[in-house]
Parts: sequence; C-alpha cells; structure tokens
Amino acid sequence: STHCISSAASDVYKRQDLTTAVEIGQAGNRIVDYANENSADLIVIPSHGHSAITRAFLGSVAERVIRHSECPTLVLRRDNTA
Repeated sequence: STHCISSAASDVYKRQDLTTAVEIGQAGNRIVDYANENSADLIVIPSHGHSAITRAFLGSVAERVIRHSECPTLVLRRDNTA
C-alpha cells in the first residue's frame, strides 16, 4: 500500500522526491515526530471535516499535527458535493 500512495502522490504532484512511511502509535504524535526527525518540508494530511463538537469528543489528527508540527501542513478536505 505504501507503493500505491507514493505512486498516486507522484502522479498528482509530478515529483519523484516524495517520501511516505508507515508508523505505529498515536497518529498525530507519530506524524509530527516523523516529520521532525526527518526534517520534512511539508506534511500533507486529509481531514474528514467534522464539526467542532465531534472533534471535541473524537479528537482530530489533523488539528494535532497543525498545532505541533515544526513544518508547514497542508490539510486536504474531502469534497462532499458528489
């Protein structure tokens, strides 16, 4: 699956210098730690677009990454118009 992610990302961005990784642990913490350990230039992460109330109960990986990462973070939101 990592190869599929890399391939799709390369197709979208037309770049071959993308890095993907599979980590185990608390998602938000692991993403931030990995980015910091590897001097990432950018984190790209999806968002489900939950309301503030839902986020308060479930938490938000994207929100944790935005608040704690040392590099820029691009949050992609799902298009619900289809």
